[in-house]
Amino acid sequence: MSDKMVTAVFQGFEPVDRRQTLTDQIAEVLRERVVSGNLATGDRLPSEQQLAEAFEVSRTVIREAIARLRVEGLITTRQGIGAFVSSGQPLPHLEATDLDASKRVGFVFELRWVMEPGLVELAARRRTAKQLEKIEAAQAAFELSVTAEHDGVEADLAFHRSIAEASGNPLFMSLIDFTQVTLRESLQVSHASMAKVKGSFVRVRQEHEAILVAIRDRDEAAARRAAANHLTHAASRLSLTFR
Repeated sequence: MSDKMVTAVFQGFEPVDRRQTLTDQIAEVLRERVVSGNLATGDRLPSEQQLAEAFEVSRTVIREAIARLRVEGLITTRQGIGAFVSSGQPLPHLEATDLDASKRVGFVFELRWVMEPGLVELAARRRTAKQLEKIEAAQAAFELSVTAEHDGVEADLAFHRSIAEASGNPLFMSLIDFTQVTLRESLQVSHASMAKVKGSFVRVRQEHEAILVAIRDRDEAAARRAAANHLTHAASRLSLTFR
């Protein structure tokens, strides 16, 4: 299918219902287009900007929806080129959208509690110099964002994602894609709460810095401890109790 024909598949949409989760709705629309055969294997999706304009949402929402379909095996992305249909049938995959919304953050956080200390330990063992630079850049962006009195959520997400990449295990990237929407939800709540408590962002920065230093020093045990400490305090900031 030509690029023009693919773009036409996404024309004429009504703006999505903003009372529901935007990412869930758009992922479902994209999924239906692929599974129904309207988009064939190898077809390139319109750009993030084109999709954002068609649905009247932000590019971040489009990015999250595409990430979800990538986890399902329906979409593959090529750096600097775009997103392509990789299969007409979804692979077995993790799914959080069917969980009770009031429990979803807690369940996903529990998954992070089990996963992330080991992930950070692997990053300390395997990270390359380039990957370390990416983690350092994400931490610097977080500090700058907080200093500029922005919410810092996107920079916080980038910090965790860069560490997952440094683990050297692509499956961790898939898990990060899976948890990203709910992680953003929890970070937004957490950051809003921290904004009301003096010194909270300083503590998060220090927790991040401890993780970064351990990864930089290739100290696997310290990396695991720093990640566990960060998650313990993050759970406290969200008033979560699952231990």
